[in-house]
Amino acid sequence: MKSKFFGHLGIVLLIMGVVFALTLQPQEARAQEKFKLKFQATWPAGSSLFGNFKEFTERVKAMSAGRLEIEALPAGAVIWLVSNVQVGGLSLAAHAVDWLDPIGLLLGLNGVILLAFVVAIPANEIVIPTVLMLTVLTAPSAGTGAGAGVMFELESVAATGDLLRAGGWTLLTAVSLMLFSLLHNPCSTTIYTIYKETRSAKWTTLATLLPLGMGVVVCFLVTQVWRLAA
Repeated sequence: MKSKFFGHLGIVLLIMGVVFALTLQPQEARAQEKFKLKFQATWPAGSSLFGNFKEFTERVKAMSAGRLEIEALPAGAVIWLVSNVQVGGLSLAAHAVDWLDPIGLLLGLNGVILLAFVVAIPANEIVIPTVLMLTVLTAPSAGTGAGAGVMFELESVAATGDLLRAGGWTLLTAVSLMLFSLLHNPCSTTIYTIYKETRSAKWTTLATLLPLGMGVVVCFLVTQVWRLAA
């Protein structure tokens, strides 16, 4: 809950900073210059929180007389597709998890976690809700979840632990996830910002793949040492 609060607070402070900067510009420049921002939300399109965020963006546009426009992008569109589009009786997500599982096991992870990092690239904050949703999708648990492709969070740590253990999680899985979370590729918004600032596909690719490569190497080494010592 604290991380969500500070994440939302950061967004509000950033928008307030942009509005304040606009007020400091000369009157002529303010009358002509317009700004358009894109924000990747961590809520799906149908949630009340995303609706509130959309209302907030509309108020910002109205209060700035159209000079500051914020485009709110919902989370979960790709997640819903891979969870509901079926091929051969199984969802695309189930196929992907089966294919990624051998790679994930080498890193102390699993196919669910790797797929979650792939489809949650627009916003790293939704990795864990995506992991929970994919775990329920691939290892159904009665009465758990909000439907295929719908992200959710459980009410207690104990319930979350029970679900993850049912999905095959061990202590090594948790440690590897923490390490990979520290050393994986940046989100798509950051990648776009890097390209926009550098105008270089080479440096953007390096900035994206370097932390990802470090995460893979560290997780692989820790997993092998862990299994040798077990």
